[in-house]
Amino acid sequence: RETLFAVATLKSNECLWISERNALVAANESLASRFKSLEAQFQSLEAGVEETLRGKNEQIALLEQTVNGLKGEVKSKKKSTAVQNLVSTITVLSDQFSSPGAKGAEN
Repeated sequence: RETLFAVATLKSNECLWISERNALVAANESLASRFKSLEAQFQSLEAGVEETLRGKNEQIALLEQTVNGLKGEVKSKKKSTAVQNLVSTITVLSDQFSSPGAKGAEN
């Protein structure tokens, strides 16, 4: 009887061990599947971040080009204004020297 009881206990323990092992294998497979899913989500997010950064870098480059262009326009306008002022001054001086009063002052 004791031998039969010991054999029954061993069989029962073996069944429990097999059941626990199967549960652990299933849990491991579930975790592996979840890990693969999370890894795919991470890669997708990473790609999205890289694409967003590329887009932002392109926007920054365009803004830099615009700013540089505006700086060039400002410099050009300043030069143009300075030239216009110089021409106006020369015209005024020329008119003063060529006016009849200026000729009389020369004599």
